[in-house]
Amino acid sequence: MYSRTLSSFSTFLFALAFFTAGPIPVLAQVQTRPPLDTALASQIITLTNTDRASQHIGAVKDNALLDQAAQKRADDMLARQYFSHTSPEGQAPWKWFIQNGYTYLYAAENLAMDFSDAASVEMAWMNSPTHRANIINAKYKDMGIGIARGIYQGKQTTIIVEFFGTQQSSLARR
Repeated sequence: MYSRTLSSFSTFLFALAFFTAGPIPVLAQVQTRPPLDTALASQIITLTNTDRASQHIGAVKDNALLDQAAQKRADDMLARQYFSHTSPEGQAPWKWFIQNGYTYLYAAENLAMDFSDAASVEMAWMNSPTHRANIINAKYKDMGIGIARGIYQGKQTTIIVEFFGTQQSSLARR
């Protein structure tokens, strides 16, 4: 029940100069999703919510914690050359939810590989009973997307990770 392609965030370094007795360079790391991946993630969220609406199910909201978790998951799969709902050590995807501070009541993962556009990946997920079940599950209130691009088993690829969740704290707000 996990499907999603991964997208990697680009890391940029920039130097800031502070002047006291002279310039002192300070390096800061800024993570930003490349524009192409930002657009792809946004389109996947839109299509997911369109599919949910067609089933009379409320929209999921893009969640920054789940975006970070999904991105780390996608990056991990690409870096360590595996494509599975469990890591080589047997860890479930929920590890990334917890590591990124998303305390879930409900959670799901969809994975996809080698898709370059949102419509084709969403159609593939909707044609898979387990992935479709995640997309149209009314229990899920949040979602996050991770996209990693790079070499996987000797070939250029794109891995997409789609996380769904409902935080435990969201029930307290009702």
